[in-house]
Amino acid sequence: MKDLTSIEIDLNKLKNEKLDESWLVTFGWLVKKLLRAVFGGPSIPVNLKGNPSDVSSFLTTLSAEKRYMQSLQ
Repeated sequence: MKDLTSIEIDLNKLKNEKLDESWLVTFGWLVKKLLRAVFGGPSIPVNLKGNPSDVSSFLTTLSAEKRYMQSLQ
């Protein structure tokens, strides 16, 4: 079995990043991978860092996106 590379999302670091097209493409790719895993795709290890409020907000948003996509189906 092939070892999966862990995805790391550091929400504190993202606050300091310049929001340009390259950043948006990378962040979009990460979120897409997470949503695929939520919908039964291959499981991927994720290391989510940040203050508790930001982590909670990110997970709430991801959950809301899942519900939205389920309603589309």
